[in-house]
Amino acid sequence: MKYGRFLTILLISLLFWIWRLPQVVSAAGSTFTVVPQKSATQIGPPNQGWYLHVQPDTDYHLTFQLGNVTKSRNVIEVQPVVVQTNSQLQLALDTPQAAPGPQAQYDFRKLVPSQTYTLGPQQVVTETINVHIPAAGIRGMVMGGLLFRSQTALQQQLQSLKNQHSQQRNSNFLSVAAISYSVYLQQKMQPLNVKLKLGAPQLNLQNQQVALTTPLQNVTAYPFVKGKLHLRVTNQKNHNLNFTEVVNNISIAANSKTAWQIPWQRGPLLAGKYQLTYTFTNPRMHYVFHRTLILTPKQVEQLNKFLPKEKPNYLIMITVIIIIAIALLILLTFLVYHFGRHQARIK
Repeated sequence: MKYGRFLTILLISLLFWIWRLPQVVSAAGSTFTVVPQKSATQIGPPNQGWYLHVQPDTDYHLTFQLGNVTKSRNVIEVQPVVVQTNSQLQLALDTPQAAPGPQAQYDFRKLVPSQTYTLGPQQVVTETINVHIPAAGIRGMVMGGLLFRSQTALQQQLQSLKNQHSQQRNSNFLSVAAISYSVYLQQKMQPLNVKLKLGAPQLNLQNQQVALTTPLQNVTAYPFVKGKLHLRVTNQKNHNLNFTEVVNNISIAANSKTAWQIPWQRGPLLAGKYQLTYTFTNPRMHYVFHRTLILTPKQVEQLNKFLPKEKPNYLIMITVIIIIAIALLILLTFLVYHFGRHQARIK
């Protein structure tokens, strides 16, 4: 009993000690850690990054703690990136080559320089990157981020591929853990109304799966956040093809464009018109878009190969079986009755 009590006290103490540790973010498989530090004009805590209240023609500082968790030298590259909206309507900060969206006031990467840091074994340093706000100021919100990646880990994977004589030596095939934090810059704090544009929906194949793809743009300098999307699809010829899709917690970046995709599971398709209604809502805004999807017989023939076949109507089948059973029961009763009468006459 004493031994068990001792283990219980030790476990509780260990959990309390772990809980008191500072929060350090490290991506799965990463060789380093990053902890953002609060800036002088920071709005809210810097857990997810830096949200700064800025003024024109002024410099600001993005400070972070960088740690090397390996026992060898580690070169960490820090790249500014623009915020994109991915195909699941979430904010993404993982594409250094991404272009600013339509009508973007600034390319965030031109406001913030790239940096490279060389850390010794298990070394922890505090570094600062400068952000310069242009004299013209900021309209709405400039959305960007810092992407942290280990160049040492990347080179090690390239060398490993080379040693294995792999034919796939392109860096696109490499998996290097990265850590990204957002950087939002805003001058006037009142939010602006968002203007969304919705393109023509298409039904096509994506990796051998039928998907509905809808082009979507936010052409204003303020994001649509904490939103919900409700999609209703209607086919007048076959109501079995009707369905609704609800997507919660969507975010559409400022000056961003994407192609929203959802799997299409209803089939078999019919050629003709499908009516689609998209409703975007959040605590401040409400948008409704009506679109028409037209499928040709050739498209239907191709797509139906990858969609579920029409399910049999079990209700009709059961009803027919019950009717046949009742008819047989009536017939059997009639035969028994007449056979009984016939036997009675013989006696």
